[in-house]
Amino acid sequence: MRRLRAGILTTGLAAAILVLPPPSNADRAGYYVGGDVGLAKADIGTGELRGALQTAFDAAGADLTLRPKSADRDDLVYGALVGYRLSEFLAFEAQYLWLGEYALTADVVATQGGNTADGEVAGRWHVKGPAVSVVGSWPLSSRWDVYGRAGALWAEMDATLEWQGGSPDERAKIRETTTELIWGIGAAYHASPQWTVRLEYQQVPDVGDSASGGELDVERYTLNWVYSY
Repeated sequence: MRRLRAGILTTGLAAAILVLPPPSNADRAGYYVGGDVGLAKADIGTGELRGALQTAFDAAGADLTLRPKSADRDDLVYGALVGYRLSEFLAFEAQYLWLGEYALTADVVATQGGNTADGEVAGRWHVKGPAVSVVGSWPLSSRWDVYGRAGALWAEMDATLEWQGGSPDERAKIRETTTELIWGIGAAYHASPQWTVRLEYQQVPDVGDSASGGELDVERYTLNWVYSY
């Protein structure tokens, strides 16, 4: 009987330890590091390609008619971060984000001064850069938080443009850096006092310059992991 009671007590204590929520790391001020991986989607169309072509190939006076043929608007993305938590409600983060590579191909007809030329054009955009954000959190329990971010991204865009069908074919590369708004919302799960897992949606509108290499709207859907010191 004593062994049975001791077994029941031991089992009860073990179960209590397992179900007790771990102390949240959100109330501990200090540094943390982490990373993320996920999928991104870019909103690109012939408007972005038209402006880039007119700049790259000195066709500002030409009337360009484009008919999209194919597009690659989705890509794998990832990032790294370091942050400092002031309180359970407020933190600052610095990130480096790889925002993906996107492509669009279209048939084009260029008319200028009574002359007409046609062919195929292709644009490819690769976006990355550092960002800083203010992160505001709201604890739902010792395990769960919801949070939002707002900050700035210094976007580095490499655009490659090809005009095929001319004589000869033309190719241009444009690199530009712009400062963009970045914002996001997410949910965080505190698996232990040190480790946190986050799901986040981020948006970076109007990346790039429509009058130069083109302009994209990028959305990121990521899984994050964070280690707190």
